[in-house]
Amino acid sequence: MASTTSTNLSYAYINFLKDQEKDIVPVQNIQNFHPKNAEDFVSKKAYMVTWRDLASDADSAEEGEYKAQILMLGATEEELEERISHTRVRVPKILDTSVESSSDDDEALIVRSTIAKERKQKKRDQASAQQKSLKTLLAENIAKKKASPLFPTSSKGNGRCLCGLEAKYEGAKKRCHQAENKVTELEATIKKLKQEEEVYRTLNIKLQTELLNKGCEVTSQLPGTSGSTKLTKKKPSLPSCPTISDDSDEDVASADSNKYPVVDGKVDIGGGITISEEQWDALEAQQKHSIFVKDLSVAVWGSEELKNRSVDGKICPRFKDHRDARPALTPKKLKSMKAVFVDRLRRRGTPSDEMEKEQGLFKKYISGKISDINRLERRKAKAMDTTSL
Repeated sequence: MASTTSTNLSYAYINFLKDQEKDIVPVQNIQNFHPKNAEDFVSKKAYMVTWRDLASDADSAEEGEYKAQILMLGATEEELEERISHTRVRVPKILDTSVESSSDDDEALIVRSTIAKERKQKKRDQASAQQKSLKTLLAENIAKKKASPLFPTSSKGNGRCLCGLEAKYEGAKKRCHQAENKVTELEATIKKLKQEEEVYRTLNIKLQTELLNKGCEVTSQLPGTSGSTKLTKKKPSLPSCPTISDDSDEDVASADSNKYPVVDGKVDIGGGITISEEQWDALEAQQKHSIFVKDLSVAVWGSEELKNRSVDGKICPRFKDHRDARPALTPKKLKSMKAVFVDRLRRRGTPSDEMEKEQGLFKKYISGKISDINRLERRKAKAMDTTSL
Protein backbone atom coordinates (compact mmCIF):
# COMPACT_ATOMS: atom_id res chain seq x y z
CA MET A 1 0.00 0.00 0.00
CA ALA A 2 1.38 3.42 -0.95
CA SER A 3 2.49 5.68 1.91
CA THR A 4 0.41 8.73 2.80
CA THR A 5 1.73 11.98 1.29
CA SER A 6 2.49 15.07 3.36
CA THR A 7 -0.61 16.89 2.08
CA ASN A 8 -2.85 14.21 3.65
CA LEU A 9 -1.08 13.96 7.02
CA SER A 10 -3.44 16.04 9.15
CA TYR A 11 -3.50 14.17 12.49
CA ALA A 12 -0.98 12.53 14.82
CA TYR A 13 -1.38 9.95 17.58
CA ILE A 14 0.85 11.18 20.45
CA ASN A 15 1.85 10.26 24.01
CA PHE A 16 2.23 13.11 26.54
CA LEU A 17 5.45 12.58 28.50
CA LYS A 18 4.22 14.13 31.73
CA ASP A 19 1.31 11.80 32.49
CA GLN A 20 1.66 9.16 29.72
CA GLU A 21 -1.80 10.03 28.38
CA LYS A 22 -2.39 9.36 24.67
CA ASP A 23 -4.49 11.48 22.33
CA ILE A 24 -5.07 12.34 18.65
CA VAL A 25 -4.21 15.97 17.76
CA PRO A 26 -3.92 17.94 14.51
CA VAL A 27 -0.41 18.02 13.04
CA GLN A 28 -0.54 21.82 12.98
CA ASN A 29 -0.57 21.78 16.81
CA ILE A 30 2.95 20.26 16.84
CA GLN A 31 5.62 22.96 16.77
CA ASN A 32 8.40 22.84 14.13
CA PHE A 33 6.99 19.66 12.60
CA HIS A 34 6.35 19.34 8.84
CA PRO A 35 6.30 15.64 7.85
CA LYS A 36 6.85 14.61 4.25
CA ASN A 37 5.34 11.12 4.65
CA ALA A 38 3.77 8.87 7.27
CA GLU A 39 7.20 7.69 8.51
CA ASP A 40 8.83 11.14 8.67
CA PHE A 41 9.09 11.42 12.49
CA VAL A 42 11.37 10.25 15.29
CA SER A 43 9.47 8.26 17.92
CA LYS A 44 12.27 8.70 20.50
CA LYS A 45 12.26 12.49 20.13
CA ALA A 46 10.24 14.97 22.20
CA TYR A 47 8.02 17.53 20.44
CA MET A 48 6.20 20.53 21.87
CA VAL A 49 2.44 20.10 21.35
CA THR A 50 -0.29 22.69 21.86
CA TRP A 51 -3.19 21.04 23.65
CA ARG A 52 -6.69 22.50 23.71
CA ASP A 53 -9.60 21.32 25.87
CA LEU A 54 -12.36 20.79 23.28
CA ALA A 55 -14.86 19.96 26.04
CA SER A 56 -14.93 23.68 27.06
CA ASP A 57 -16.74 26.48 25.24
CA ALA A 58 -15.15 27.59 22.00
CA ASP A 59 -14.55 31.12 23.37
CA SER A 60 -13.12 30.02 26.72
CA ALA A 61 -11.26 26.90 25.58
CA GLU A 62 -8.22 26.10 27.73
CA GLU A 63 -4.85 25.69 26.05
CA GLY A 64 -1.40 24.60 27.10
CA GLU A 65 1.91 23.43 25.64
CA TYR A 66 3.24 20.03 26.69
CA LYS A 67 6.04 17.73 25.64
CA ALA A 68 4.96 14.61 23.78
CA GLN A 69 6.29 11.92 21.47
CA ILE A 70 4.73 11.04 18.11
CA LEU A 71 3.61 7.42 17.73
CA MET A 72 1.67 7.45 14.44
CA LEU A 73 0.59 9.79 11.60
CA GLY A 74 -2.61 9.64 9.57
CA ALA A 75 -4.92 11.54 7.30
CA THR A 76 -7.99 11.50 9.57
CA GLU A 77 -8.89 10.73 13.15
CA GLU A 78 -10.98 7.78 11.99
CA GLU A 79 -8.00 6.29 10.15
CA LEU A 80 -5.79 6.53 13.24
CA GLU A 81 -8.48 5.06 15.50
CA GLU A 82 -8.94 2.18 13.10
CA ARG A 83 -5.20 1.45 13.06
CA ILE A 84 -4.92 1.78 16.85
CA SER A 85 -7.78 -0.68 17.41
CA HIS A 86 -6.09 -3.33 15.23
CA THR A 87 -2.44 -2.68 16.15
CA ARG A 88 -0.59 -2.62 19.43
CA VAL A 89 1.23 0.72 19.34
CA ARG A 90 4.72 0.52 20.82
CA VAL A 91 5.80 3.42 23.05
CA PRO A 92 9.61 3.66 23.04
CA LYS A 93 11.46 5.18 25.99
CA ILE A 94 12.86 8.69 25.62
CA LEU A 95 16.12 9.41 27.42
CA ASP A 96 16.53 12.99 26.16
CA THR A 97 13.30 15.00 26.55
CA SER A 98 14.74 18.29 25.31
CA VAL A 99 12.70 19.94 22.54
CA GLU A 100 14.40 21.32 19.44
CA SER A 101 13.47 24.93 18.81
CA SER A 102 13.78 25.18 15.02
CA SER A 103 13.87 23.17 11.85
CA ASP A 104 17.66 23.74 11.48
CA ASP A 105 18.26 21.02 14.04
CA ASP A 106 15.96 18.74 12.07
CA GLU A 107 18.12 19.33 9.02
CA ALA A 108 21.24 18.59 11.05
CA LEU A 109 19.62 15.37 12.26
CA ILE A 110 18.84 14.40 8.66
CA VAL A 111 22.46 15.14 7.67
CA ARG A 112 23.76 12.97 10.51
CA SER A 113 21.37 10.23 9.54
CA THR A 114 22.51 10.43 5.91
CA ILE A 115 26.17 10.24 6.94
CA ALA A 116 25.44 7.23 9.13
CA LYS A 117 23.67 5.48 6.25
CA GLU A 118 26.62 6.19 3.95
CA ARG A 119 29.01 4.71 6.52
CA LYS A 120 26.86 1.58 6.83
CA GLN A 121 26.71 1.24 3.05
CA LYS A 122 30.49 1.63 2.84
CA LYS A 123 30.98 -1.12 5.42
CA ARG A 124 28.59 -3.37 3.53
CA ASP A 125 30.50 -2.73 0.28
CA GLN A 126 33.82 -3.52 1.98
CA ALA A 127 32.39 -6.74 3.47
CA SER A 128 30.97 -7.71 0.07
CA ALA A 129 34.33 -7.13 -1.63
CA GLN A 130 36.14 -9.12 1.04
CA GLN A 131 33.64 -11.97 0.71
CA LYS A 132 34.05 -11.93 -3.08
CA SER A 133 37.83 -12.08 -2.69
CA LEU A 134 37.58 -15.04 -0.32
CA LYS A 135 35.24 -16.87 -2.70
CA THR A 136 37.73 -16.34 -5.55
CA LEU A 137 40.61 -17.66 -3.42
CA LEU A 138 38.51 -20.67 -2.37
CA ALA A 139 37.64 -21.43 -5.99
CA GLU A 140 41.33 -21.35 -6.94
CA ASN A 141 42.24 -23.74 -4.11
CA ILE A 142 39.46 -26.14 -5.13
CA ALA A 143 40.70 -26.09 -8.75
CA LYS A 144 44.23 -26.91 -7.57
CA LYS A 145 42.93 -29.81 -5.46
CA LYS A 146 41.02 -31.20 -8.43
CA ALA A 147 44.08 -30.97 -10.65
CA SER A 148 46.36 -32.79 -8.15
CA PRO A 149 46.29 -36.68 -7.94
CA LEU A 150 44.08 -38.27 -5.31
CA PHE A 151 46.95 -40.28 -3.75
CA PRO A 152 50.73 -39.59 -3.60
CA THR A 153 52.78 -40.96 -6.52
CA SER A 154 55.25 -42.88 -4.37
CA SER A 155 54.40 -46.51 -3.58
CA LYS A 156 55.47 -46.02 0.03
CA GLY A 157 53.02 -43.17 0.45
CA ASN A 158 50.28 -45.20 -1.23
CA GLY A 159 50.82 -48.06 1.21
CA ARG A 160 50.51 -45.81 4.26
CA CYS A 161 47.38 -44.13 2.88
CA LEU A 162 45.67 -47.43 2.08
CA CYS A 163 46.48 -48.83 5.51
CA GLY A 164 44.97 -45.77 7.15
CA LEU A 165 41.80 -46.05 5.05
CA GLU A 166 41.46 -49.75 5.84
CA ALA A 167 41.82 -49.08 9.58
CA LYS A 168 39.13 -46.37 9.42
CA TYR A 169 36.83 -48.68 7.46
CA GLU A 170 37.21 -51.52 9.97
CA GLY A 171 36.56 -49.12 12.87
CA ALA A 172 33.43 -47.74 11.22
CA LYS A 173 32.21 -51.27 10.43
CA LYS A 174 32.68 -52.31 14.06
CA ARG A 175 30.80 -49.28 15.38
CA CYS A 176 27.97 -49.91 12.92
CA HIS A 177 27.68 -53.53 14.09
CA GLN A 178 27.57 -52.40 17.73
CA ALA A 179 24.85 -49.86 16.92
CA GLU A 180 22.76 -52.55 15.18
CA ASN A 181 23.03 -54.82 18.24
CA LYS A 182 21.98 -51.93 20.50
CA VAL A 183 18.94 -51.17 18.32
CA THR A 184 17.91 -54.85 18.42
CA GLU A 185 18.15 -54.88 22.23
CA LEU A 186 16.09 -51.71 22.52
CA GLU A 187 13.39 -53.06 20.20
CA ALA A 188 13.13 -56.22 22.30
CA THR A 189 12.85 -54.13 25.51
CA ILE A 190 10.13 -51.93 24.00
CA LYS A 191 8.15 -54.99 22.88
CA LYS A 192 8.37 -56.49 26.39
CA LEU A 193 7.26 -53.21 28.04
CA LYS A 194 4.26 -52.96 25.71
CA GLN A 195 3.19 -56.49 26.63
CA GLU A 196 3.48 -55.69 30.35
CA GLU A 197 1.53 -52.47 29.84
CA GLU A 198 -1.30 -54.39 28.16
CA VAL A 199 -1.43 -56.85 31.08
CA TYR A 200 -1.55 -54.01 33.64
CA ARG A 201 -4.30 -52.26 31.69
CA THR A 202 -6.42 -55.42 31.64
CA LEU A 203 -5.92 -55.99 35.40
CA ASN A 204 -6.78 -52.35 36.14
CA ILE A 205 -10.05 -52.54 34.18
CA LYS A 206 -10.96 -55.78 35.96
CA LEU A 207 -10.19 -54.27 39.40
CA GLN A 208 -12.28 -51.17 38.72
CA THR A 209 -15.21 -53.30 37.56
CA GLU A 210 -15.10 -55.41 40.74
CA LEU A 211 -14.93 -52.29 42.97
CA LEU A 212 -17.92 -50.73 41.22
CA ASN A 213 -19.95 -53.94 41.53
CA LYS A 214 -19.17 -54.19 45.26
CA GLY A 215 -20.06 -50.53 45.80
CA CYS A 216 -23.40 -50.93 44.03
CA GLU A 217 -24.14 -54.12 46.03
CA VAL A 218 -23.50 -52.40 49.39
CA THR A 219 -25.60 -49.38 48.36
CA SER A 220 -28.57 -51.54 47.32
CA GLN A 221 -28.61 -53.22 50.76
CA LEU A 222 -28.77 -50.00 52.80
CA PRO A 223 -32.06 -49.35 54.73
CA GLY A 224 -34.54 -47.23 52.77
CA THR A 225 -33.28 -48.40 49.37
CA SER A 226 -34.93 -50.75 46.94
CA GLY A 227 -34.17 -54.41 47.53
CA SER A 228 -33.17 -55.89 50.86
CA THR A 229 -33.87 -53.71 53.93
CA LYS A 230 -30.96 -54.98 56.01
CA LEU A 231 -27.33 -55.64 55.42
CA THR A 232 -26.08 -59.19 55.03
CA LYS A 233 -22.96 -60.17 56.88
CA LYS A 234 -20.03 -60.15 54.52
CA LYS A 235 -16.31 -59.81 54.69
CA PRO A 236 -15.11 -56.22 55.19
CA SER A 237 -14.85 -54.50 51.83
CA LEU A 238 -13.61 -51.17 50.58
CA PRO A 239 -16.01 -48.20 51.10
CA SER A 240 -17.77 -47.16 47.93
CA CYS A 241 -16.37 -44.08 46.23
CA PRO A 242 -18.64 -41.02 46.01
CA THR A 243 -20.44 -40.97 42.70
CA ILE A 244 -20.85 -37.88 40.55
CA SER A 245 -24.44 -37.39 39.48
CA ASP A 246 -25.53 -35.75 36.28
CA ASP A 247 -27.12 -32.93 38.31
CA SER A 248 -23.78 -31.66 39.70
CA ASP A 249 -23.44 -28.93 37.05
CA GLU A 250 -27.01 -27.80 37.75
CA ASP A 251 -26.24 -27.59 41.48
CA VAL A 252 -23.19 -25.38 40.83
CA ALA A 253 -25.18 -23.15 38.51
CA SER A 254 -27.93 -22.92 41.15
CA ALA A 255 -25.36 -21.90 43.78
CA ASP A 256 -24.00 -19.13 41.50
CA SER A 257 -27.51 -17.88 40.73
CA ASN A 258 -28.40 -17.83 44.45
CA LYS A 259 -25.40 -15.58 45.09
CA TYR A 260 -26.82 -12.99 42.67
CA PRO A 261 -30.61 -13.34 43.03
CA VAL A 262 -32.96 -12.06 40.33
CA VAL A 263 -36.04 -10.12 41.45
CA ASP A 264 -38.43 -8.59 38.90
CA GLY A 265 -35.81 -8.74 36.15
CA LYS A 266 -33.14 -7.08 38.35
CA VAL A 267 -29.93 -8.82 39.51
CA ASP A 268 -28.70 -7.94 43.03
CA ILE A 269 -24.88 -7.85 42.92
CA GLY A 270 -24.48 -6.75 46.54
CA GLY A 271 -24.18 -3.45 48.39
CA GLY A 272 -27.72 -2.49 47.42
CA ILE A 273 -26.76 -2.35 43.71
CA THR A 274 -29.08 -3.87 41.13
CA ILE A 275 -28.70 -4.08 37.36
CA SER A 276 -30.96 -5.50 34.67
CA GLU A 277 -30.84 -9.19 33.90
CA GLU A 278 -29.89 -8.43 30.27
CA GLN A 279 -26.90 -6.36 31.44
CA TRP A 280 -25.78 -9.16 33.78
CA ASP A 281 -26.01 -11.77 31.02
CA ALA A 282 -23.93 -9.54 28.72
CA LEU A 283 -21.32 -9.05 31.47
CA GLU A 284 -21.06 -12.79 32.12
CA ALA A 285 -20.50 -13.39 28.40
CA GLN A 286 -17.45 -11.08 28.32
CA GLN A 287 -14.13 -12.93 28.04
CA LYS A 288 -11.77 -10.01 28.81
CA HIS A 289 -11.55 -8.88 32.44
CA SER A 290 -10.97 -5.24 31.41
CA ILE A 291 -14.16 -5.13 29.30
CA PHE A 292 -16.09 -6.75 32.18
CA VAL A 293 -15.02 -4.04 34.66
CA LYS A 294 -15.66 -1.19 32.18
CA ASP A 295 -19.13 -2.43 31.25
CA LEU A 296 -19.98 -3.09 34.92
CA SER A 297 -19.06 0.52 35.81
CA VAL A 298 -21.39 1.80 33.08
CA ALA A 299 -24.17 -0.49 34.34
CA VAL A 300 -23.75 0.83 37.91
CA TRP A 301 -23.28 4.58 37.27
CA GLY A 302 -24.19 5.24 33.64
CA SER A 303 -22.10 7.11 31.04
CA GLU A 304 -23.51 10.55 31.91
CA GLU A 305 -22.50 10.17 35.55
CA LEU A 306 -19.11 8.61 34.85
CA LYS A 307 -17.89 11.39 32.51
CA ASN A 308 -18.12 13.95 35.35
CA ARG A 309 -16.46 11.74 38.00
CA SER A 310 -13.01 10.33 38.77
CA VAL A 311 -11.99 7.14 40.54
CA ASP A 312 -10.31 8.68 43.61
CA GLY A 313 -11.21 12.38 43.24
CA LYS A 314 -7.65 13.32 42.30
CA ILE A 315 -6.89 15.81 39.54
CA CYS A 316 -4.86 14.74 36.54
CA PRO A 317 -1.36 16.39 36.57
CA ARG A 318 -1.95 17.52 33.00
CA PHE A 319 -4.98 19.62 34.01
CA LYS A 320 -3.97 20.80 37.49
CA ASP A 321 -3.62 24.42 36.32
CA HIS A 322 -6.83 24.48 34.27
CA ARG A 323 -9.43 22.27 35.96
CA ASP A 324 -10.77 21.43 39.42
CA ALA A 325 -10.75 17.88 40.72
CA ARG A 326 -13.80 15.84 39.77
CA PRO A 327 -15.90 14.10 42.47
CA ALA A 328 -14.72 10.62 43.38
CA LEU A 329 -16.82 7.53 42.74
CA THR A 330 -18.79 6.17 45.71
CA PRO A 331 -16.39 3.98 47.76
CA LYS A 332 -19.20 1.63 48.80
CA LYS A 333 -20.16 0.93 45.20
CA LEU A 334 -16.49 0.52 44.22
CA LYS A 335 -16.07 -2.03 47.01
CA SER A 336 -19.16 -3.98 45.88
CA MET A 337 -17.98 -3.89 42.24
CA LYS A 338 -14.53 -5.17 43.21
CA ALA A 339 -16.12 -8.02 45.19
CA VAL A 340 -18.08 -9.05 42.07
CA PHE A 341 -14.87 -8.83 39.99
CA VAL A 342 -12.90 -10.97 42.48
CA ASP A 343 -15.74 -13.52 42.55
CA ARG A 344 -15.63 -13.68 38.72
CA LEU A 345 -11.86 -14.36 38.82
CA ARG A 346 -12.37 -17.09 41.40
CA ARG A 347 -15.21 -18.76 39.49
CA ARG A 348 -13.08 -18.84 36.34
CA GLY A 349 -10.18 -20.57 38.11
CA THR A 350 -7.74 -17.67 37.72
CA PRO A 351 -4.27 -18.42 39.19
CA SER A 352 -3.37 -16.56 42.38
CA ASP A 353 -0.60 -14.47 40.81
CA GLU A 354 -2.81 -13.39 37.90
CA MET A 355 -5.71 -12.70 40.30
CA GLU A 356 -3.51 -10.37 42.36
CA LYS A 357 -2.40 -8.58 39.19
CA GLU A 358 -5.98 -8.12 37.94
CA GLN A 359 -7.12 -6.71 41.31
CA GLY A 360 -4.35 -4.12 41.04
CA LEU A 361 -5.64 -3.09 37.60
CA PHE A 362 -9.28 -2.75 38.79
CA LYS A 363 -9.24 1.06 39.24
CA LYS A 364 -7.16 1.54 36.09
CA TYR A 365 -9.85 -0.20 34.03
CA ILE A 366 -12.52 2.20 35.39
CA SER A 367 -10.28 5.24 34.80
CA GLY A 368 -9.73 4.09 31.21
CA LYS A 369 -13.50 3.88 30.69
CA ILE A 370 -13.95 7.45 31.97
CA SER A 371 -11.25 8.63 29.54
CA ASP A 372 -12.95 6.80 26.66
CA ILE A 373 -16.30 8.47 27.42
CA ASN A 374 -14.76 11.96 27.63
CA ARG A 375 -12.78 11.40 24.42
CA LEU A 376 -16.00 10.44 22.64
CA GLU A 377 -17.74 13.56 24.02
CA ARG A 378 -14.93 15.80 22.73
CA ARG A 379 -15.15 14.16 19.31
CA LYS A 380 -18.92 14.75 19.21
CA ALA A 381 -18.48 18.40 20.23
CA LYS A 382 -15.88 18.92 17.54
CA ALA A 383 -18.16 17.32 14.94
CA MET A 384 -21.02 19.63 15.97
CA ASP A 385 -18.78 22.69 15.72
CA THR A 386 -17.70 21.62 12.23
CA THR A 387 -21.33 21.09 11.18
CA SER A 388 -22.43 24.50 12.50
CA LEU A 389 -19.65 26.18 10.49
